[in-house]
Amino acid sequence: RVVVTGNIKVDASVADPSGSGELWRRLLALAPGQRVWVAGSTHPGEEGPVLDAHRAALGEFPELVL
Repeated sequence: RVVVTGNIKVDASVADPSGSGELWRRLLALAPGQRVWVAGSTHPGEEGPVLDAHRAALGEFPELVL
């Protein structure tokens, strides 16, 4: 039997008792609630598809930053 639970890295709610999330928002000059996505652990040659995906997402989320 297989049960799909989702991605616990993404789906889990994580507390930020140190306030580091807010610190990073200020350092990066991000507006409160501004959407951010990270292309982490990429490999050579993946930059193009990441940028293509970012451009596509900007159509729906114009405030999105990569």
